[in-house]
Amino acid sequence: AFNANGSKLAVATENTFSSMIRIWSMATGTVAVDCQMDWKCHEDSPHILAFSVGSPLLASASGDRSIHLWDVRTGLAFREPLQGSSRFVSCIAFSPQGKLLASAGSCNVSIWDVNGPAEGITLTRDRLCPADRAWVYSLAFSQDERFLLYSSHDYAISCWDVNSETVVRRIAHPFGGEVPTRTMTSSQDGTE
Repeated sequence: AFNANGSKLAVATENTFSSMIRIWSMATGTVAVDCQMDWKCHEDSPHILAFSVGSPLLASASGDRSIHLWDVRTGLAFREPLQGSSRFVSCIAFSPQGKLLASAGSCNVSIWDVNGPAEGITLTRDRLCPADRAWVYSLAFSQDERFLLYSSHDYAISCWDVNSETVVRRIAHPFGGEVPTRTMTSSQDGTE
């Protein structure tokens, strides 16, 4: 994953004994920082990385359902781990100002205030749009951080109002058939 201005690249790997996240400087081609992963970190290798635009944070998620936040200046853990999906974290996204972090997986979406408590808002089967009871592929916040968009395996995109905690819009079959939406983003002004 690249940071917003393209000056840093975060990569993750694993070998027989451990997992590692390394942040590279694109200007020099050298390691800028190694995240200090220890036995308390991911039990599985990190498979998703996302930089925050509004803060010096990097999020990592793995098959163990945990999400870790790292301070990219020091490589140290920013806070205690967050618990993502009940089965597998398939995607993560920071809000544009870096205040919120969302994760999704099998039939649920979670949203946290990155400086708040470990318990976030979790949208489980009963709180998602009734038809969205499938795997979530992609997440995107609106620029004003009011809405979280998510695409699901049922070939739909739903718009969740973060404040009222309700689905306010749903686009069924945006590509005209049984084709899942794998990635998406919102416009800078939030109108599209």
